[in-house]
Amino acid sequence: MEAYDDPDPILLEEYEDWIVRCVEQGLEPLDNSPENEVAPLHLYGDDERGAGPEIGEVNCDSPEYLRMLEELWQLEESQFRQEVRQKEFGAVYWLSKEIDRPPEELIAALDLVRYDNAAAYRRVAIKKRSGGERQIDIPAPLLKKVQKKINRNMLRWIGREKNSFGFAGGSIVEAIRPHLASSTILMVDLKDAFPTVKSDDIFYYFRLGSGGIARCYDGMSWRASTILARLTCHQGRLPQGPPTSPRLFDAICYRLDRKLAKLAANVGGAYTRYADNIFFSVKNPQFPRPVKQAILKIIERRGGPWFEWHKLRVCRLGHGSTRLLGLNIIGKELHNTRKFKRRLRLAIHHVRWLHENGRDFEPAWAILKGMYSFALPATLPAGTVRAFEDLKKTIDSGSI
Repeated sequence: MEAYDDPDPILLEEYEDWIVRCVEQGLEPLDNSPENEVAPLHLYGDDERGAGPEIGEVNCDSPEYLRMLEELWQLEESQFRQEVRQKEFGAVYWLSKEIDRPPEELIAALDLVRYDNAAAYRRVAIKKRSGGERQIDIPAPLLKKVQKKINRNMLRWIGREKNSFGFAGGSIVEAIRPHLASSTILMVDLKDAFPTVKSDDIFYYFRLGSGGIARCYDGMSWRASTILARLTCHQGRLPQGPPTSPRLFDAICYRLDRKLAKLAANVGGAYTRYADNIFFSVKNPQFPRPVKQAILKIIERRGGPWFEWHKLRVCRLGHGSTRLLGLNIIGKELHNTRKFKRRLRLAIHHVRWLHENGRDFEPAWAILKGMYSFALPATLPAGTVRAFEDLKKTIDSGSI
């Protein structure tokens, strides 16, 4: 392969891997002769000729498509970049229609994450209550706009497993209620949950049409899957901060949810997951050791990404007060703590002040929304509920 100015090593590796797969599988790339210059990259076998492109590829002769493709070649950039853009434009064009954004915007966002990755995200550190810091990667405005559209027009239709709550819907209250009839509950957290998910996991999720994405797309093309992974991942991992990450994390955990739900059904227990917090309860007065070992084994080996776990705790229910993620279980009822109510009021005031004074409020707003999902509105002061709802309307009205 001829070396051009400013090549991207990752793209070179992808191109070489693609050629190897063509040879191994008896496929051939689209002929690069001049008469086929305008066609997007498309792999096909002898039995697929004339069958048309797969999901995520566009092979059309519309004036709009050809005009945009011609404009790409007129850009004053290296020949390598031009060829990369030409080969992936079919997938870009298809994706632009799916998320209702112009192809030029997607190309600019791709260039940002591919050639200027340092400017694509801004990292901020937020202190944890338990000590240490949580790293939040905030995407650049252009990239965030594209991610919001991907989240709104594609990921929102994926749905979630019935045992999964938090990111894709449902509150902490809904996650805990199925366990109130049990006698013993095991709680464990997934350590470094988002960064554990690799860009390869995201690529194959879209490529194979796994889990909930199969309800909308029965697998996407290699190019479309690669583009989506690039636009939603940072440094080869799922970052904490972009609007697409929560739903993608839930989507990647579908195997984990199904395996633990099946285990719970087999032992007569209950399983739920709230974000990266796992709850597994049984009716036994003592939590069975074999069940505990099976849960940890599934988390470590059989849940898709190989997660690490920490903060494991086993508690008896119905005996005194048990605290779970800012909620008190007293008897068989849920209550918010006084400390939580006070912290919630302060957080609402803090975000409102940042927003009104033109400061960067998004990290604090993300934390506040997470806090409010732990709330039991019926037990909160009416003023606190009203203040949060008013703030949410104000912020949403100014969002893209």
